[in-house]
Amino acid sequence: MKVDLGCGVNKPVGYVGIDNVTEADIRADLREGIPLAANSVGAVRAKDFLEHMPDTIAIMNECWRVLEPGGALEIVVPRWPHVDAVKDPTHIRFFAVETFTEYFAGPDRLEAEYRMRMWDITQMIHEPHRIWVWLRPRGK
Repeated sequence: MKVDLGCGVNKPVGYVGIDNVTEADIRADLREGIPLAANSVGAVRAKDFLEHMPDTIAIMNECWRVLEPGGALEIVVPRWPHVDAVKDPTHIRFFAVETFTEYFAGPDRLEAEYRMRMWDITQMIHEPHRIWVWLRPRGK
């Protein structure tokens, strides 16, 4: 199964959309977690989604939980300090390349320190206004 978190009305073909909108395949408040079983998803897409979430570590941990071993997480976020990151008043979290390279895919010691699951970066593309990153769960 492939899921699109925060899909709104623009879910890609072949994905199950999870969001708090009527058009979603699974209607859920993702601030409370991803309503799927552990190790049940092959791919998670989070495009223009994480910047709206109040607890980035919690939702990243949820992605780690639902992904099956070898699964992939695709993230697209606006890049700080570009205006696209800060102009939208619904953006409550900002991301830099280092958010991924030094924290989520950083040294294993951070797992205990920040109570977060760790990731390995398989690909990253960053432009002045946007970051694309593909991750695999470390330790699965």
